[in-house]
Amino acid sequence: MIRPTLLVTGLTATLAVSAAAQTLNGPGIRVIDGSTGLPLHDARATLPVQGIVTVTDAQGFARLEGLSDALLSQPGCMVRVSAEGYGEARIACHVVAQPEAAMVHLAPERLRLSERVIVSARFDQAPEGPLPRTISVVDAAEIERTARRTTPEALEDLPGVFVQKTNHGGGSPIIRGLMGNQVLVLVDGIRLNNSTFRYGPNQYLSTVDAFGVDRIEVVRGSGSVQFGSDALGGVINVVTRPPELAAAGQRISGAAVARAVTDGMEQSARGEAAYAGSRVGLRGGVTVRRFGDLHAGGTLGVEAPSGYDEVAGDARLMWRVSTRGTFNAGWQHVHQADVPRFDQVRQRGFALWNFAPQVRQLAWGRYTQGLPSKWVQTASVTGSWQRSFERRERQARGSSLFVAEEDTVDSLGLLAEGQAAPLKHLSVRYGLDVYRDHIGSRREDRELSSGVWRARRGLYPDGSTARSAELFAIATWSAGRLTLDGGARRTWSSARAADPTFGEISIGPSATTVSIAGAWDAGARFTLFGVAGQAFRAPNIDDVSTLGAFDFGVEVPSPDLVPERAVTVESGVRWTHPRLAVSTSVWRTSLADLIDRVRGTYDDLEFWEGQRVYRRANVGDAYLRGFEVETRAVVRDRLEASAFVAYAYGEQTATGQPMRRVPPLNGFFSLRWRGQRLDAEAAWRGAARQDRLASGDRDDHRMNPSGTPAWTVVELRGAYSFRPALLLVVRGGNLFDQPYRVHGSGVDGMGRHVSVSLRVGSR
Repeated sequence: MIRPTLLVTGLTATLAVSAAAQTLNGPGIRVIDGSTGLPLHDARATLPVQGIVTVTDAQGFARLEGLSDALLSQPGCMVRVSAEGYGEARIACHVVAQPEAAMVHLAPERLRLSERVIVSARFDQAPEGPLPRTISVVDAAEIERTARRTTPEALEDLPGVFVQKTNHGGGSPIIRGLMGNQVLVLVDGIRLNNSTFRYGPNQYLSTVDAFGVDRIEVVRGSGSVQFGSDALGGVINVVTRPPELAAAGQRISGAAVARAVTDGMEQSARGEAAYAGSRVGLRGGVTVRRFGDLHAGGTLGVEAPSGYDEVAGDARLMWRVSTRGTFNAGWQHVHQADVPRFDQVRQRGFALWNFAPQVRQLAWGRYTQGLPSKWVQTASVTGSWQRSFERRERQARGSSLFVAEEDTVDSLGLLAEGQAAPLKHLSVRYGLDVYRDHIGSRREDRELSSGVWRARRGLYPDGSTARSAELFAIATWSAGRLTLDGGARRTWSSARAADPTFGEISIGPSATTVSIAGAWDAGARFTLFGVAGQAFRAPNIDDVSTLGAFDFGVEVPSPDLVPERAVTVESGVRWTHPRLAVSTSVWRTSLADLIDRVRGTYDDLEFWEGQRVYRRANVGDAYLRGFEVETRAVVRDRLEASAFVAYAYGEQTATGQPMRRVPPLNGFFSLRWRGQRLDAEAAWRGAARQDRLASGDRDDHRMNPSGTPAWTVVELRGAYSFRPALLLVVRGGNLFDQPYRVHGSGVDGMGRHVSVSLRVGSR
C-alpha cells in the first residue's frame, strides 16, 4: 500500500470543510490554492478503490460520485487531491459524500521525502496511521524535470536502487543487492516478470515508455506476501498515466514533446491527446525515438555500436459504468529495433550482436464494483494479455556463421481482489492471482558463405508452459498512533518443457509466505517502524531449461532446482520537522537455496561452441545487510536540499564468497531552487570503489577483475515555464566529463552532454 508518511507543517495540504461552500449536484470538492485563495483548475481528485480520476473545472470543482455506504464506512477510505507543483492532500470519503462541497486547500509542495506517496499496486489504499515500510516514488513531473532517458534511468536518484546497464538499451535495477528475476516488476499492476525473465541483468524494464509513465513506485525489501513470487529484493510498480473525468461538460486536451541531446545521442518526439467527459475518459499517445551511439566521458570516446531506434504507443480508457461500477483498460506497444550489445562487440569478438527487435505488447481490463457489504466492500477483476518477443542476432568476427534466436512469451493473467472492513479499525485485502505462460522458441544457423541454413533448438524448448496460482490475504489495523499490517500468501507454480535432448522437464514448487509490519508514532516528531517478511521465487523456464549463449558463456539445463527463499528483517525511524525530514533504516535479508551460475559440462566437455559451459545450481545460504539514510531540508525560502546514502554487503554463508553484483556504497545530493516559473537544481551522484567480487563477477567480461573504480558525476537541471502549456527543460549531464562505469555494467556512463526538451500543451 502507498500513502503519505511525513506530514510537514506548511508544506503539506491543509484541509477544512466549509458550510458556506457551493452545493454540488452530488458529492464533490472545491480545490483552492492555499497561498492565493484562488481556485485550482485541472487539479486531480482520485478515488483509488474505484480507479476514478476527476479533474477540477475553472472554479476548482470536482464531482465525485459512486461513494456507497459500504465504501464510506471503510477504514482508510480516502480521496487523494493533487495538482502539479502542490503538496498532496487526503480527505476522508465520508466528508466528500456530504451534500456540500468539501474545501481543500493545497499548499505549494516543498519539503518531502520520497516516501511521501505510497500507493498499492492495485487498490491505492492506505492506513490512517504511519506507514510501516520503506517505499520510494518518482512521478511524471520529476521524470520530465530531470529529463531521464528511459524508465530504468528514472530510478537513479532513489535510495536503495542502483541501475546497472549491460547495454545502452538496457537498464536493470538492483534493489538491496538483488536484481533480475529476484526483483518483481509490475506495469499497471500486471506482472512484467514472466517465465523467461532472466537471471541477473536484463533489459525488460526499458521496454516501458518513460513518456507514458504517471509514477513509479519502489517497495524495498521482501514483497512476496503483497505481490507474489520473485519479490525477494523488492517490487517496482510502473503506473501509466490514467485518463480523467471532467467535473462538468467535456474537455479535450493534448501535448507534444520534443527532446534532443548533444552529439546526436537522442532525438525523441511524443504526441498525446486526451478526452474527459462526465462518464468516459480516454488518453493515448505515440512516441518515436532515435538514440545515437553513446559518447562516454573523458578519453573513452564513442562506444559503437550502442544506438538504436524505438517506437511506442499507449492508450487508456476509464468508464464510469454506474455510480458503483468502473471499468478501466489499457494498451501498450513498444518496438525497439537493432539494439546492440556493445560489450559483446568490443570485448568478446563479435562482429554483430543485436536485439533485432525487442517488442512488448500489453492489453488489460479491470472492472471494479462497490458492494453493500462490510465483507466485500469493493471487488475488482483484472484480465490481462502480454506478449514479449525477442530476436537475438549474432555473428563472430571472422566467421561466416550467422545465428538468429527468437523467443515469444504469451502471458495470460487473471486477478480477482476484494476489500473488506469487518471492524472499525481493520481493513482486509484478499484475492486470487493466476498467470499462464506459453513459450515459443527457435534458432536458425545460417552459413553466409554457402547460404545453407538449419533449424536448431531454441534457447528454450519450443512449446514450454508455466503456470502459477496464488491465494492471499493482507490485513491492516490502524488506530491512533499505531499501524500494524500482516498477511499470508499461498503459491502453487509449475514449469514444463519437452526437451528432445534432455527429456521431459517438469517441476511444481509451492510455498506459503507470511509477513508482519508495524509503525508507531512515538511523538516528538518520531515514527518508529519495523518489518519482518518472507519471500519466495519459484524456478522459471529460463532457470531450468536454458540451452545456449548468455553474457559470458553458454548454459545448459538445470532441471533439479528448488525455489529460492528469503526472510527480510528491517527497522527504522523517521523524524519530521517543519524545515527538516530524516528517514533511516537498517535491514538484513537471509537467503536459502540461492540460485547462481556455476561452471559445468556438456557431454563431459567444459567448452561448447567455443565458450565455457555453465549451469544453474542452488548454491546454499547467503545474506545481505545494509542501511539507507535519506534527508530533505528547507535551506531558505525557495531553496531546499536533499540527500541519501545507501550501503549493501552480501556474502554466501558456506564459502564466504561475496554475493554477485552487490553495489558499493553510493549516494546522492542536490540543491534545488524553486521559483514561480524557474525550477533549477544542481545534483551530485556517486559511488565508492567496489572490489569485493564473486567468482562469477571475475568471469564476467563486463567487470574489471580488479574492481569497479569509484566515480562521481555532477548535473545541472533547469525547467522554465513560459506559460502553463509551454515548458522548457534543459539538463547538463556529467559536467566535468568524468569517465565512469556503474558496477556490473557493459557500457560506460555518458560523458558531458546537454539535453533540451520542449513541451507544448497540457499533460
